[in-house]
Amino acid sequence: MIKKIIFLILAGTNLMQAQVTKVTFNEECNASIEISTRAVEATPAEYAAVELSWNESNSFKTLDKVILEIQPLNDCMNDISGETLFDPIMYDILDLNKNQVAIKLGMLTTVNRKCFKWRILIGKSDASGKSCTTESNWNFTPFIF
Repeated sequence: MIKKIIFLILAGTNLMQAQVTKVTFNEECNASIEISTRAVEATPAEYAAVELSWNESNSFKTLDKVILEIQPLNDCMNDISGETLFDPIMYDILDLNKNQVAIKLGMLTTVNRKCFKWRILIGKSDASGKSCTTESNWNFTPFIF
């Protein structure tokens, strides 16, 4: 009950507003993806939760590979330079349900840390066999905004 009250209080503040990051890749891959991170209500097992959602632009649909890489961090004070202890969690966005445009991450159930960094890996090839692969910069997301 207390968690729900705290969530409702925070929901009215700027702390709960979505943080939007536009990821644009080099001209060779010619793609852009907009990723939004926001705190969402968590189950007791999750303790805290963050939702990562994305838009599917026209350039997004031409890609052969779109991977969301999530790296749990042991040290949240150092932002993206924080110490990592576990292997990254990889989500192949193109293999997810076609109607799915978001992933919910639980602090204790999915990531098992208070913060994480994430990036997008993309790849595509054309009919001539020319291909490109690239990755975005790392982005930092704490579970407590």
